Amino acid sequence: PVRPERVVALSELTLDSALTLDVRPVGTTAGRGQGTIAAYLMEHAEGIESVGILAQPSIEKVAALKPDLILTDGTATLDASVMDKLRRVAPTVYISTTGQDWREAFASTADALGRQDEGVEKLKEFDERVEEIKGKLGPNAGAEVSIVRWGGIGLPAVIKKELSAG
Repeated sequence: PVRPERVVALSELTLDSALTLDVRPVGTTAGRGQGTIAAYLMEHAEGIESVGILAQPSIEKVAALKPDLILTDGTATLDASVMDKLRRVAPTVYISTTGQDWREAFASTADALGRQDEGVEKLKEFDERVEEIKGKLGPNAGAEVSIVRWGGIGLPAVIKKELSAG
């Protein structure tokens, strides 16, 4: 649909992007290594129905929500049989591969949701905020850093530079 209203987001990236674009999905999966929606999204995703864990959504739960669009990406790594089943439920858009530039993935989500203008505006706001913060960092503004994310099972993972560290 041009502007879908009943979206199921099957990954943290697609849920995060949809919420940023003021689209409230009707369903989503638990975060990586977690039994619930990713902790950093929990406050914003209250009341969104869980349809399973990452990479293992319940087709029955997805179908029961009567979505008009399903969003997924490389972090969900769904096999061909699952994708075929999802496509029978509703149009299913594969937003990005793992490691793809987060800006491209966000723009793809905005496109799938019919919110291209809002996507451009959100990226502009992000860039302005980055410049504002750089101005406060003084000589450290150009420093390179590594970001380590602690997973739900207590193991560290370094965030690739292509991924959003937001």
